Amino acid sequence: MTLTIALLFGLAASGLTAIFRVTIGDRKPEWLLHKPLSCDLCMSFWTTAAVAAGWTLEHPTTVIEGAIGALAGIGGALLVTKAANRLGG
Repeated sequence: MTLTIALLFGLAASGLTAIFRVTIGDRKPEWLLHKPLSCDLCMSFWTTAAVAAGWTLEHPTTVIEGAIGALAGIGGALLVTKAANRLGG
């Protein structure tokens, strides 16, 4: 179950990172030059934290699984975000 949660957190966080960067890039492109928006690791951390917080609010009995899934999800989100950046050009 923890592997599923980690994959869910990582993929959701990388999707949120892409959404944030596209919407902010359309309105305030200069913000993309500063942290946390310019840093893949920072965005992976903060978006995974947001997804994990939402998960633990919805499923409070699985706080330990959520914490473990969040730590693994950061790595997954970073991997997917970097791959998307390289493939996207």
